[in-house]
Amino acid sequence: KMLHDKGLNRVLYSEEDLKKLILYTGHTKTEEEVSDGYLWDFFTPDEVVKIGWRLAYKYGFTAYQSTKILEPSCGIGRFLRYAPDICKVTGYDIDETSYKIAKLLFPRFTIINESFETAFYYKSGLSNYDYKASWETYDLAIGNPPYKYPYESNFSKNNF
Repeated sequence: KMLHDKGLNRVLYSEEDLKKLILYTGHTKTEEEVSDGYLWDFFTPDEVVKIGWRLAYKYGFTAYQSTKILEPSCGIGRFLRYAPDICKVTGYDIDETSYKIAKLLFPRFTIINESFETAFYYKSGLSNYDYKASWETYDLAIGNPPYKYPYESNFSKNNF
C-alpha cells in the first residue's frame, strides 16, 4: 500500500517508512500473479549474505571507485546493503514490488526492473530476440539467484 500511495519519490518516505520496507519478505502469489513462474518470494537470510561478502573479499575482491558490482536478481537488495559506497552497483529484478523497494532503499545504485538476461539480448521483431554484441562488464557478480527447473523465458533456446 505504501508503494502504491507514495510511488518511487523517495522524498515522500520517512526513515520509519524505509525501515519498514527493509523488512519486506515477499508475498505468496495468487494463481494469476504466477506469470514469472514462482509461487512465492524468498530473500536470502542476512547471515548468508554476510558470508557471501566475506568470501568475495577472501578471494580477492577489492573496492575501488571504478569497481563495478552486479547483483543479477537483487530482490529488495539484501546483497546491495553491503556493497561498498564507492562502487558502481547494478541490480536486476523481475518482481515489480521488489524492484521498487530496492530502488527506494539504494538510490545511488542502478536498479533495473527486468530479467538479467536483457543485458545480453534485445528484442528484434514481434517475438524474436537477438544477441547483443557487447554488454557491461563487472568486477564482481554477487547474489543468490532463484532457481527453477525447467527454466523457461523469452530468452530460452526454443524462442530463437
